[in-house]
Amino acid sequence: MKKIVFKKQNRNTLTPNGGMPLSLVILLSVVAAFMAANIYYNQPLLDVIRQEMGVNELQASFVTVIAQIGYTLGLLFIIPLGDKLSRRRLRFRR
Repeated sequence: MKKIVFKKQNRNTLTPNGGMPLSLVILLSVVAAFMAANIYYNQPLLDVIRQEMGVNELQASFVTVIAQIGYTLGLLFIIPLGDKLSRRRLRFRR
């Protein structure tokens, strides 16, 4: 039976004080909120989109479907990059 050993993590990974700057955390959280909300912003506008483009309801609803598919594909292909890329190259320098 193998013994599991937990190593202590180095706290100096991103900044000298051991964490990301607060401004970066706020920026990333605002961007994430807008990205998640963006797939729902077009739903109240579907009737206006339908009228302006001269299409039926089914064709106008594809705007929402395509936005949600794009968001899902982004999650499927971008999030795994966090496991693939080395964090050492992503250090922030002041």
